[in-house]
Formats: sequence, C-alpha cells, structure tokens
Amino acid sequence: MLRPDPAVRSVLASLPQRLLIFTNADRAHAVRCLELLELRDLFPDAEKDIICFETIMDAASASGLVRRGRPVVAKPSDAAVLLALAHAGVAPGEEATVAFFDDSARNVAACAAAGVASVLVGRTGVFGVDAVAQVASVADLARELPSLWTAHGLTPPPPRPAADAAADAAAAAMAAGLETLDQVRNALP
Repeated sequence: MLRPDPAVRSVLASLPQRLLIFTNADRAHAVRCLELLELRDLFPDAEKDIICFETIMDAASASGLVRRGRPVVAKPSDAAVLLALAHAGVAPGEEATVAFFDDSARNVAACAAAGVASVLVGRTGVFGVDAVAQVASVADLARELPSLWTAHGLTPPPPRPAADAAADAAAAAMAAGLETLDQVRNALP
C-alpha cells in the first residue's frame, strides 16, 4: 500500500535539481502513484516530468528501434536509458550531471554503465552493485549524499530520526537478494 511519507516529501522538495520520474509503467499509473504518495505537485508537467513506457516506446519507434510496438524497450536496457537521457535533455557526454535513484540493482547498474551517478534505494549493503550510494530510503539522501545540496550552495535538510532510519535499514536488510521493493513487500509476512 502506497502511503505518503513526510520525510521523503521534505527531501524531494528540498532538492535543487530538476526532478523526473523514469518508470516502465504507463503515465497514468505513475501519476496515480504520485497522487497516492502526495508528491504529484513536485512533478507538475506529466508530459515532461514523467519518462514512462509511452515516452520510451514513442522515442524508440521514432528512432527505428521498434516496429509496430515490438520489441518492447524498457529499463534496464541500454536503449531505454539513452532514450530517457535524451528526453530529459541530457547531451551526450553530460551523463555525469544526472543522478538516478532506483530500487532495482539491474536498473542502477544500467544507468551507472551509461555514466549516470546511480543510487540504490531500499536496500543497503548489497555487494557488486555499481552505485555511488545505497540508501534504505530517499529520506536518507541528505545524510548519505549531502553534495546534492552543497554543490548548489545549500544546506541539506536535517536527518531523519534514528528510529525511522533504523526501521528502514532493517527493512532493507530483509530485502537482501530481492530485486525490487515489490518483491520485498510480497516477502513480508
């Protein structure tokens, strides 16, 4: 069940960078999730701020990668990552200016391979993942990656209470070996 998290909202709202969603879901699903999480206002232009299945497939079709919807181009494919970067307006050679956050180690690896600073969210202590950081929650970004703020002359928001961080770390530890947060949720009793 998706629930709003004030700590996550606070961190996302405080980031000085442009925020985008990159999802394999369709735009309507992404918008609905943002509404349930009470984050919709942080992504005001759904066409530009949500890079989704339709976005990638339209771009793949326009570039000749697909015909009549086949094959499907989606994360973690190299093509999907490059098309998403192009949609976001990231010029070739500028990939290092982007930060990517995902709960899938495969997606993190694909973006890291494209030169994007990638962060694994929802799991920590995962070996072999090419990520600049691993965080139990987006709410931990200020503690783990203060440069997201300080590089812009800003002070990161205060860290979450230790009890919240410990609960997320315990949940992340349970997730070891699981690929996505959905798998973690399904594994919980």
